[in-house]
Amino acid sequence: MGAMRLCRRDTGESWEVEEGHLLGRLKACHVRIEDSSISRKHAAIENREGTLWIVDQGSSNGTFRNGQKTRAFPLLAGDLLTVGKVALDVVGDETDSARNGGEEPQTEVQESQAEAERAQLRRELAAPRRSKGFGDLDQQPVEIKLLAVVLGGGLLWGMMELVQWISARMEGGAPV
Repeated sequence: MGAMRLCRRDTGESWEVEEGHLLGRLKACHVRIEDSSISRKHAAIENREGTLWIVDQGSSNGTFRNGQKTRAFPLLAGDLLTVGKVALDVVGDETDSARNGGEEPQTEVQESQAEAERAQLRRELAAPRRSKGFGDLDQQPVEIKLLAVVLGGGLLWGMMELVQWISARMEGGAPV
């Protein structure tokens, strides 16, 4: 089992990980990441049959390996680990046979497919995200902004008319 490191993509921070290490926001964590999307004790590093595994500790935002949410998985060199919204590269001196559980090395086609998937995940993580709902009005086209202003103004005018009508009824007079 070689030395494994986690390298944070956005800041370049790097941590060597070993069995028993914790990843989270707490000061007691060996891999301490100050980010609100990460739980206080987000994940733990375990040794399972000579291989380091990362095990989610019931975190709110989950732990992902190459874009797939999972509770526990082996740390393999070249993988993309995402905890909360933070992307970490797994770096180590794993050999192809260790990476494949002692099987024959992957074919060139399989390796290129895996690299293409990783590149796609990296692009998706780096791309700015837009709200899937109505979201922030600044994200909407001018026409939608104008419609929101008109509807808001109409609603306000209607509410003022309703208050005047109720007020006139309560005083016993005719509507204005």
